[in-house]
Amino acid sequence: AQVELGALLVNRGEFTEAQTLFTAALDAYQKTLGENHEYVIIVWRHLIKLPQTTGNVAEKQSALEHLLSVQEQLFGVEQPQVATTLNSLGFLLQSQGKFESALPFYKRALAIRQKVFDPGHVDIALSANNLGFLLGDMQRFEEALIYSKLAAADVDSWMASNPEGARGHVLNLGFAHLQLGQTKQAIPHFRKTVAILETMLDENTPAFIQELTYLGETLQGFGGDEFSIELFTRAGEIGKRIYGSDNINIAPLLNSLGNACNELEKYDLAEASLKDALAINIQHYGQNHLEVAATLGNLALVYEDQREFQLARPLLERSL
Repeated sequence: AQVELGALLVNRGEFTEAQTLFTAALDAYQKTLGENHEYVIIVWRHLIKLPQTTGNVAEKQSALEHLLSVQEQLFGVEQPQVATTLNSLGFLLQSQGKFESALPFYKRALAIRQKVFDPGHVDIALSANNLGFLLGDMQRFEEALIYSKLAAADVDSWMASNPEGARGHVLNLGFAHLQLGQTKQAIPHFRKTVAILETMLDENTPAFIQELTYLGETLQGFGGDEFSIELFTRAGEIGKRIYGSDNINIAPLLNSLGNACNELEKYDLAEASLKDALAINIQHYGQNHLEVAATLGNLALVYEDQREFQLARPLLERSL
């Protein structure tokens, strides 16, 4: 009863109370059934799935290590259950910035899954994606790309059952290319990410706009591309349909489009977009607002990049 009630509390977000019940159940089971009983393992799994903010991280690591030992004794060292716990240990260490310590756990989890599952299995992709992400955090970008390619290689075979996972794996592969300065190789994966999103979300929603904007800003962070302009343009068009052309929610999209165009030296479109953003911001906030000042600064930069300093200067003065 304690375990079932604990699970109910987790669903309600009451994690501290759930931890108390799980801990009590664990103590009772260990005393009456022994360390290696399946009920003990079930409670351990509930405990380690609690959010990182619940309880002590060192205690969670110790619990995972204990669970791993029990699973290896019960099932053997090369079983899917063992790989899942290894993956959890790797994630816990990675979340603490202990990248070198996390790496062998992720690698061992992948090796087990490659041995017990057929090629293209979603769990193999998950382990490969974890390794790609971790190696990216470690600045080992060439290795990260290898694992990211493995993670995204067979997403079409399982995307229907897990589109969110497929989106993440494909996007991470695009990001791995960006980290190596390979923008052209990244773009097809960004396009596929959008295609997956179209199967997951209604286009005419703020959530879809947010996803397009995130992808565009990610590309901008690595120097920009024509596709980032396409993303911001589409986000703006959807925003105008949802909110209306002069709604304040449109201004950030126009700002992003203007900055992307300026970076690629499409100055006329940059100027037009930023002027539209400025007009909306002034209409909504008035002249003396930080958003107005920021847009003035962006517009001034467009003129500065064209060496039209006589146009840039008054805008900068207004932004002060």
